[in-house]
Amino acid sequence: MGITRKFVGWDGPILPRVVEWLRVEYGDGSRLDLSGVCVVVPGARAGRCLLELLVAEAERIGLAFLPPRIRTVGDLPEFLYQPRQPFADRLTQQLAWTRAIRDSDPSRLRRFVAQVPDDSSAGHGTVDVDVDDWLRLGQMLWRQHRDLAADGLNFQHVVDFGRQAATFQETERWQFLRDLQLTYWAQLDRCHLWDRQTARLHALENRECHVDFDIVLVAMVDMSQVVRQMLDQVADRIVSLIAAPAEWEPRFDEFGCLVPAAWAD
Repeated sequence: MGITRKFVGWDGPILPRVVEWLRVEYGDGSRLDLSGVCVVVPGARAGRCLLELLVAEAERIGLAFLPPRIRTVGDLPEFLYQPRQPFADRLTQQLAWTRAIRDSDPSRLRRFVAQVPDDSSAGHGTVDVDVDDWLRLGQMLWRQHRDLAADGLNFQHVVDFGRQAATFQETERWQFLRDLQLTYWAQLDRCHLWDRQTARLHALENRECHVDFDIVLVAMVDMSQVVRQMLDQVADRIVSLIAAPAEWEPRFDEFGCLVPAAWAD
């Protein structure tokens, strides 16, 4: 089975329609038990509003109410698999990338970085004036690593692609970045921490995504490729509520997200 899509119309606000759908789907006349449901909303404010509406509806009808889990799409992946170690926060990740590039072979680094920060003052009783420059390099690598991971890729995937494409001229550069990525992972591993993006890819590749609750996607617009692939592994537990009439079905994909080409005109 795949994801179930429900079109709830757009001639009024969607959150009251979501509340009504949840009440009909999960209510039994005496209580509204949503404890086995995770509702995924576009943003935190929508989540707060939805919970307020659910509480008000249960009070209006006199239902015992067990609230759902409410998550944004960015927080959802970590509820689809079991992380094996604590996650490194953003600053820790960026510092680990900075350490990896700073400890790399200087001769290789100079081949791929136009301006390598000068460490000549370090260790001589003066302030290392290029710490910020090193950190900027680390942040740049962190962003590249994060952006590729959002599409289900790491630096090795780019290397593999480059070896198969005759016109690709950057294979050596990406191999250097792959070596830095291995060093970065080793830095975190020594701290008994895990990189969030890599953990998601690991869970995806090893088919570790599973849930014991229903997932209701509400008014999704877009989501990253890695989240889509993770949701594919639990598709039989997902309903997508779409704020549009049923006749607009071709304009939305299987997750309820917009199909850009269908809206081009």
